[in-house]
Amino acid sequence: MIADRRRAPIDDTVSELTRAELDGQRLGDAEILEFMVAVLLGGLETTTHLIATSALFLAARPELWARLRREPATIPAFVEEMLRFDGPSQSLPRFTTCDVPLAGVTIPANSLVLALVGSAGRDERRFADPDRFDLARGVSGGVNFGHGVHFCLGAALARMEAQIAVGALARRFVRLEPLPGPIAYNRTLTVRGPVAAPLRLFPA
Repeated sequence: MIADRRRAPIDDTVSELTRAELDGQRLGDAEILEFMVAVLLGGLETTTHLIATSALFLAARPELWARLRREPATIPAFVEEMLRFDGPSQSLPRFTTCDVPLAGVTIPANSLVLALVGSAGRDERRFADPDRFDLARGVSGGVNFGHGVHFCLGAALARMEAQIAVGALARRFVRLEPLPGPIAYNRTLTVRGPVAAPLRLFPA
């Protein structure tokens, strides 16, 4: 596809990447491929995990499910709190670009650092009573989407997808009931979520 777009660009992301230039330098095929894989995985796996985790969470909390059904305007707040409470991104590997003093320790430049996003969402210095799910917390969903130049390109889309999915479930089903048996989780260094969401859905 990259070779095709270099020969005959069209109005798509791959074509834009083949044309991108900074200080006379262009991206090589390997860099474009790496970027597209990151976009595909980052935009698919994390969002499906967020939706599945949300459905399982709500199935175990019928009173919260009933509230979302009664008050669909609370769904965006639910998604934000879900991102903080049990979001799909658990860690972000990064390299330091300079020496970084942190909590009495200096992390040298060019060091690999694994920022624990899941832990940050439960930081008691940032969130009051962090282990409690609070629909009225009124804060953004932790740091699941990164920060600064590393902020997720698809953050708005992921939020919208999760809100639409939860809203569709709320309109169509009066109750979600977890099926018996253990839930298998996809556990990687950076992402966590259920492999499947075994639920019984009761139509409204």
